[in-house]
Amino acid sequence: MSGWIGWLVPVVVCLALGFGATFYLQRIRLPHEETTLGIAALAGMRWRDFIHLVLAAMNARGYERVFLPHATTGDESDYLLERDGQRWLLSTKHGTAYVLGSSTIAEFAREIRMRSAAGGLMVTPGRFAPEAVNLARTQRIELLDGPALW
Repeated sequence: MSGWIGWLVPVVVCLALGFGATFYLQRIRLPHEETTLGIAALAGMRWRDFIHLVLAAMNARGYERVFLPHATTGDESDYLLERDGQRWLLSTKHGTAYVLGSSTIAEFAREIRMRSAAGGLMVTPGRFAPEAVNLARTQRIELLDGPALW
């Protein structure tokens, strides 16, 4: 009987370590790695493919793209969307090198007002600076950065 007890402790310790390592890898490390690689894949896409993916995601959220017959060909990264009878402006900044600050948000808020939109959506696989996040809340702008976008 003492031989059996002597094996029990090492087996329990090995099982506990195995379960702990499995939990860490599947619940913490793997999602982090998937997000990092997903963001890199988004940033590596051609701009046209990226914007089509973003527009499809916005469409799944209930936004429809609005085509205005008298619109000029200005900034191709801004799109007018409509949801529930309200117009929203979508702006995309492609690339992970971007860390968008409050000046970008203020400029986008001005563009939203000029187009009489209800609010805006700014999308980038990059990041937003903390001050930009605070300013966006006050301007009715939803920010979707790398992790949120993925």
